[in-house]
This record gives sequence, C-alpha cells and structure tokens, in this order.
Amino acid sequence: MIITNWSTRVISAALTALTLIAAGPAFAQLQAPYERVLVPIFIKTPVPGAFGSLWATELVARNEAEARVEVAVGRFQCVLQPPCGYSPMTTFHPDGPAENPNGGAFVYVGAPGAGKVIFSLRVRDLSRQALTWGTAIPVIREAETYTSRLQLLDVPTDPRFRVALRVYDFDAPISRSVRLRIYDISEDPRLPPKTVLVDVVLRLDQPVQDVDGSIPGSAVMTDLIGAFPQLSSAPIVRIVLDPLSTDLRFWAFASVTNDETQHVTAITPNK
Repeated sequence: MIITNWSTRVISAALTALTLIAAGPAFAQLQAPYERVLVPIFIKTPVPGAFGSLWATELVARNEAEARVEVAVGRFQCVLQPPCGYSPMTTFHPDGPAENPNGGAFVYVGAPGAGKVIFSLRVRDLSRQALTWGTAIPVIREAETYTSRLQLLDVPTDPRFRVALRVYDFDAPISRSVRLRIYDISEDPRLPPKTVLVDVVLRLDQPVQDVDGSIPGSAVMTDLIGAFPQLSSAPIVRIVLDPLSTDLRFWAFASVTNDETQHVTAITPNK
C-alpha cells in the first residue's frame, strides 16, 4: 500500500489527537502547581433572600503576569488545543461549576500567575441595584488564613439587622472543627468579660459533593441571632474562633444586613 504525504499528515494528526485524549488529566494540568484562593461567596445564579432581595456576586480578576495564566473555579480543565487561560495584562470573569453560594468556592491559578493575578469580589442585592454598587468581600490567599485564634470585633445584635457567620476550612475535604465563643463587649471595658454567651463546637464540613476541588469545608450560620437568642441581651458582641485541629488553616467573616435597605456590612478579621 502506498501512503501519500497527505495521508501521512492525516494519520499523524489523528495519532496526535488520540495521544491528547489518552493523556486526559495530565493534559488538563498544564500549569501545575496551582495557587489556590478562597472566594467566600460565589453565586453563579442569583439567589432569592429575605424581604424580596435577590443576591448575586461579581468576581473580577486581572492577570498581571507576563505569561498566559489558567484561572478557574475548581481544578482547571483545558479540554481544547492550547493555548488555554488568559493573556497577560487582561481583565476577566473567572467561571466554574461551583454551586455553593453560602459556602464559597476555590479558584485555581496556574503557576505563572501565582501572586500575580488579582481579584475583586462584590456581593449585591439586584432588587435594589440602583441604590448601591454592593459590598466588597475579601478573596483569601494561603498567607491570609489563620492557624490560631481568629476574632471578629464590634458585631451588632440589633433586631433591625440580620447577622450571618461563615467559617471556612482552607485545606483537604476532611471534617475539622473550631470552637466558637461569643462575648458581650458592651460591659465596662476596664474589666474582663464576665460571661460567655455562646460556647459551642462548629464542624467544617462540605455541604455538597466536591468533584473538582472547588468546594471548601465550611460552617455557615445565616441567622446568628436566631441560632443563639441569648445574644439579643448584648447590643455588641465579640466573636472568637479557635481551631481544634493542629493542621487547620481557616478564615471567617460576619455579614450584617439591614432588613430595610438590604445594605451589607462585612466584618472581617485583622491580624
């Protein structure tokens, strides 16, 4: 049988395609090792809330690296012929399969962009979007996680507001725990706190099945005052979280939402 140059090229192309298909997962990991960052709230489809609110997030990223970088929610899957990812000095909206609005998601950044891809995250009420541009929420890198005590100060318990507490496990999907204590800080500041209003253990579990590394373990309390009615006796409280596992890296924040305006205030920790 005589094989022409054209036939040779066709066979070569077919063999190359078969090789890439067979490579599968290896081909999908072009820029490993990946930097992983935590997006505390990631809403792909707007979610209805209290008092007619409709919540959405806006995640924007910019590649400040000098190379093309893979960036995606969940482990990046490059299923097409390269180049994959985002060009240098471009701004874009990372996407992915995560469906876990309250528990957040992990974004993976290819090695050339580690520390060089910057993020902006906003949460907003679409039913009142003419009144506000939303509230900025931090996107958390590994260096910003906690391995020891984390505190949230100046958290109100006023009935005009809804208070939510979200705690995240930055690592593998195994069940870890934190100790949650809440103190009244409206007492005389010259004296140590007299009473612990809340003292419980929170498990940081994955609320949904995680197939691509996009879902962190978390504990989410969307109505902190409803969960602990005793907090209503203290107008301002301090939230203290201590890890109960030596290998736990975690992060947490509280959101305070006004029932009338739906304006959100984010209370985040400071090291």
